[in-house]
Amino acid sequence: AVMGGIGTVEGVVTDGSTGDPLADVRVEKIDGFNFDITDANGYFSMTMPIGDVELLLTKFGYHDKTLPVTILEDMVVNSDTGLAAKRTATISGIVYGPDDNVVEGARVRAAGTPVDEVLTDENGYYSLVLPSGMGEFYDIVARASGMGAQAQAVELVADLTLDFNLPEWIGEDFETGHFNSWPWEMSGASDWTIDTGTVYEGSYSSRSGSITHNQSSDMNLTLEVLAPGEIKFWYKVSSESNYDYLQFLLDGNLVAEWDGEVDWTEFIYNVPAGNHTFTFRYDKDGSVSDGSDAGWIDFIEFPPVELPGVPDISVDTTPIVANLSPEATLD
Repeated sequence: AVMGGIGTVEGVVTDGSTGDPLADVRVEKIDGFNFDITDANGYFSMTMPIGDVELLLTKFGYHDKTLPVTILEDMVVNSDTGLAAKRTATISGIVYGPDDNVVEGARVRAAGTPVDEVLTDENGYYSLVLPSGMGEFYDIVARASGMGAQAQAVELVADLTLDFNLPEWIGEDFETGHFNSWPWEMSGASDWTIDTGTVYEGSYSSRSGSITHNQSSDMNLTLEVLAPGEIKFWYKVSSESNYDYLQFLLDGNLVAEWDGEVDWTEFIYNVPAGNHTFTFRYDKDGSVSDGSDAGWIDFIEFPPVELPGVPDISVDTTPIVANLSPEATLD
């Protein structure tokens, strides 16, 4: 039979050992659309149709819990409960730079988790405490200013020593004065160009091509991302507000866009592992041009990627022998 009416379930979620309230616990109805996130006091409240339901409670660092509840018509049902914390283990180690010296101030984090990143001390040492056990997998990423990043995948069952050897910085700053350092591909109505007048750092940046209404200018780069990580870049735009945009796309999907007058600003985005195409696009609508009518990109730092290969060039070393008279030429 179809049951009518609605009721409410509310409660406070606490740490099962300490009794402290737990914030940011996701409480959701299994096989339904209702959910809530506990506040700083561990409180949640949801209104739903009456009947027997099951609530699933999840929070990073705690074991999931299923809570059976009977929703009563026009009544508030209290369902205070506690979650059991997972045991933890420590990942620690030393971060070394490309010159094999220890790196102070390197940032180490567990990608995709809410755990705050840590900084290495003057000895290059770091320590991260994370939930542990069979099946607890993490991508641990270390990076430092002016150096490349390194990511390592681990299963954390017990305390683990994990050192890092950061490579040279992997990025594009356009300081070669051309686009040949990486396999950039241009598309759209006009190619991007190297700019020496507007830069974030150094002497060069990249600027969108000169286009008119209902056109776009694209700068594309396809790379194999070896482990989840961040792409970072600095952008600037001078355009008609709300109509002409500098855009960043990943695999053809719009990630972010900017318009109007925006001075140099850093943008950071998490990229999953795999083969990906990064696109920087300047896109115009059907009328009006304001400002410089362009977008700029500079100082791109890539996530861990497979470096583009050197073209396979074969050379015929067979000697050429010719007898020439003083007046002859060799065509």
